Formats: sequence, structure tokens, C-alpha cells
Amino acid sequence: MGHPLYILTSEAGGKIKCVNACAHVWPPVMLPITMGSFSHSAAVKGSLAWVKRGKFRQVTFNGYPLYTFAGDTKPHEATGLGLKLGTGTWVLVNAWAKTAAATPVPAGKIRTTSSSTSGGW
Repeated sequence: MGHPLYILTSEAGGKIKCVNACAHVWPPVMLPITMGSFSHSAAVKGSLAWVKRGKFRQVTFNGYPLYTFAGDTKPHEATGLGLKLGTGTWVLVNAWAKTAAATPVPAGKIRTTSSSTSGGW
């Protein structure tokens, strides 16, 4: 399994605030601009889309741009959880959320173990 996906709470609606040095620490989930459509598992209930970011497309989920965290070096780590950037907080994505309001995983619902991360992808 892979690493968790994060959103920055201040980026609702696709307003990208993580740029330059931030994007090195929080690599955006990107697709080539030339890529056509993409699909996702039926288990993912929300809306996947993208926003243009230079020569690439950054994947969004329920309007939030998606990121990974450079500090997560092992699968299932979520060491970036709760870190602050300006007025936003880095939180995990709730892959079962159908709305933007339900997309951030509530802090009390997260359990990280050596084999899984609840609430993430």
C-alpha cells in the first residue's frame, strides 16, 4: 500500500496556496497536462477532478488539491497530520466523503497502525 494523501484546509475550492518551497515538502499529486480522463475505484465516493498547475494538472478531491508529504517515508505513515501552513492545517483525505465539508478526516477519527491508516485512501 502507499502513502496517505493530504489536503490543506485553506485550499477549499482549489485555491492553491502551497507553492515554491512548500511544494517540495508537500509534493502535489500531479498528472501530465496531455493526459485525457482518469478514473478511480468505485469505493471512492467523492468527486475527482484537477486544476491546472503550470504544465501539469493537480488532482483534486471534492475541490481540495491533493498532496503527499515528504516526511512520510514508510507506507501508512501520516507524520504531516496537523501541521500548519498559514491559516490552513494539513489533514488526511476521507476517501469516502461525498462532499467538500466531509473531506477532511476529523482528528478524533484517525488511527494509525503499522498496517493501516483509517480514513485515508
